[in-house]
Amino acid sequence: MEGLPPFREGWVRAGEGSNSYLTLQAAAEEIAQGILGMLDELGNVKIGEAFARQNPFLLESRFAHHSLPEFQANVRSVQYAYLGGFRDRKGRGLSQFVRGINPDLDTQIQAEFQAAAAALQRIPAPIEKSLCDANARSSFTAAIEQIQRAFDSFSQGVVPLLQQ
Repeated sequence: MEGLPPFREGWVRAGEGSNSYLTLQAAAEEIAQGILGMLDELGNVKIGEAFARQNPFLLESRFAHHSLPEFQANVRSVQYAYLGGFRDRKGRGLSQFVRGINPDLDTQIQAEFQAAAAALQRIPAPIEKSLCDANARSSFTAAIEQIQRAFDSFSQGVVPLLQQ
C-alpha cells in the first residue's frame, strides 16, 4: 500500500522506530503466538480432526494428495520462525533469546520440533489413503502426540520467558 513501509522494515526495526512493533518483545510475542497457532492447528485440526473422525475429506489438500507435504512444511515453518532463518539464511530468532537464558530449554525445543518433523515423515504417504489404514494408526498417533508435546513445551517454557 502506498505510504506504508514494507512489512519487513517494520519487523527488523522492532523496538527501534517500528510503527508496527513498538518493542522487540512485541515482535517476539507475535512470532511465539504464530508458532503456537501453527502447532495447535496442525495437531488438533489439520491432522487431529481428520484422524479422530477417520475422514480423509477433512484433509486440506486431499484432491492433490499433497496434505502430508504441506503438514511437513508447516513444521519447517515453525522451525524457521524459531531459529530466525530460512533454508540457508541465518538471522536472529527466538532460539538465540531462549539459549541466552536457558540453553537446555532451547535444546529441548529444537529437539521437539525435529521429533515432530520426523514423526510426520513416518506417516505413510499419501496421507489421504493411509489415514484410515489400521496399520498406520500408530504413526498418526505418534505424530499428533509429538506435535502436542512441542506445543506444550513451547507454551510452558518459551512463552513465559517472553512475558517477563
